[in-house]
This record gives sequence, structure tokens and C-alpha cells, in this order.
Amino acid sequence: MAAHTDTGNYGEALIASKLATIAPVQPAQRADLRWLGLEIEVKTARLSFSDRDRRAGIYNFCLTKPGHTTHEHADVVILVLAETGTAYIIPTADLVGRRKLRLSPRRSKYDVYRDAWELLGGLIPEEALN
Repeated sequence: MAAHTDTGNYGEALIASKLATIAPVQPAQRADLRWLGLEIEVKTARLSFSDRDRRAGIYNFCLTKPGHTTHEHADVVILVLAETGTAYIIPTADLVGRRKLRLSPRRSKYDVYRDAWELLGGLIPEEALN
């Protein structure tokens, strides 16, 4: 199995285990995971390989690529930093039109989404709560 596949599997398993402490997690049709009626796409990245980006702490996420699931069909995207397990919970609407994303955990416009698990509560469809 390729290293990038192992990285992706790690991220999905990590997020599924966290979510499963609250409610069951199933495979999704349009994304990676289904939880309380939400379709969740999990994207995991390792620290960048280039020396300059590695020193800056940059992670490069590929949000969509041909032949794979795309984040645009999910309700929420969870970006996972492989080295730390830190998660960024981002509503898909905030990533419209993005194919790639560069993220620095040191400072980023996405800092508001870092470990923002409470955002999931506002996205859960009402019928899933009944």
C-alpha cells in the first residue's frame, strides 16, 4: 500500500474513532464517513517535503483529484495533520472552488477551525437528532 494511502487511512480512522464516542460512524456514499446524517470528507496530510515548507510547518492538502471522492459532495471537510492528529473542521461551503489548500498550524486564516468540533453540532440535520 502506498504511503499516501496509509496516511489517508490513518486520518479517517482517527476521525472515525473520535466521532464514534458520540454516535455510530458509517461509510458514506458521497464522502468518507457518515455520522449523524453528515457526509464527512477527511483529508490527511503530512508535513511538506520541501525544506523551505517543512521549516515553515506547511501542510499541503489536495482537496479533489480525478477518480477520487471530492470534498464538494460532503457537508463538512476535516483536515488532519498526520504528525500531530490536529483536526481542522471546515464547512464545505467555506472551501467552494478550492482544489488545494496550504495550511500552516503556526498561523492561518483557518485557525478558527482548529479542533472546532462544536461546528459539527450546527451542521447536523434536524431529522438525525430525532
